[in-house]
Amino acid sequence: MLRKRALLIAVIAVLGAALATVGVLANNDRWSTHLAGQFELPVAVDTKAQGQATFKLSDDGMVLHYKLNVANIQNVFMAHIHAGPATSTGPIVVWLYPSTPFPALPQPPASYRPGRTNGTLAEGEIRAANLVGPLAGKTLADLVALMNNGGAYVNAHTSDFQGANNTGPGDMASGEIRGNLHGDGQGDDDHGDHDHGDHDHGDDDHGEHGPGHK
Repeated sequence: MLRKRALLIAVIAVLGAALATVGVLANNDRWSTHLAGQFELPVAVDTKAQGQATFKLSDDGMVLHYKLNVANIQNVFMAHIHAGPATSTGPIVVWLYPSTPFPALPQPPASYRPGRTNGTLAEGEIRAANLVGPLAGKTLADLVALMNNGGAYVNAHTSDFQGANNTGPGDMASGEIRGNLHGDGQGDDDHGDHDHGDHDHGDDDHGEHGPGHK
């Protein structure tokens, strides 16, 4: 009897530890991703541009704070969270830059930044009302579930608004740099304060919004 009781206690302890681990993995309150051209689909983009996106959920789960830093990106005009795994593309579910949709192209929107941009491209808050596409009308918990399950990525788009699209860096309307979101666990420090995208990895300094048209 004592042996059975000891075995039962050991089993319960193992199950408890496993459930605790699952709970930590399932209850992230922060997520991040590194954006680069090599992650673009269906074809990687050979670009010096890169970015870093960080997200932090409020204690009540109603607000997702975000910050998107970029470096060496030319002619950026929009960035979003898309629904989709790392192996495929998917629809927009949140607008990050600008924070609300703009009228249809081909005219350059107000968010268009000709030339090179370094530093913080966008920073703000996401609420349920900001969800669009397949998440429209749903809760922030649905977005968090996608992010926890590897089902969301950040994509930044560029264009020179001159003739054909997707001709190369600075003109990739379909997306120039991309990164799949992953959970960073829980904590008190604010990862959004670290400007991972402020470093200048290029050789030519055109300023923050210097000339970038072809």
